[in-house]
Amino acid sequence: GGLVLEDLSDEERAKGTLSKGEMALRVKYVGEYGKHAAAKKAGFLKDDVVTEMDGVSKRRTEGEMIGELLQNHKPGEQVRASVLRSGERVNLILPMQ
Repeated sequence: GGLVLEDLSDEERAKGTLSKGEMALRVKYVGEYGKHAAAKKAGFLKDDVVTEMDGVSKRRTEGEMIGELLQNHKPGEQVRASVLRSGERVNLILPMQ
């Protein structure tokens, strides 16, 4: 969907309310055009912190998360996501490509 994500460090997690075992992937980049804009159209913003994707909230890397999504979903299906944005939880729906 055009997202580039990075795992928050343990130090960054300690500043907020996230534990070492929870998913906390910061959105570093959101694609702007064509098929790479799917996440933008779904409502993802730069600096959101993804805390849950497809019902899973355990800590993982971007690659691990993408691999699981691709194994479990077909293009066109929708995946629920939860992000922290300015301290508030926001629920989003990301279309699989």
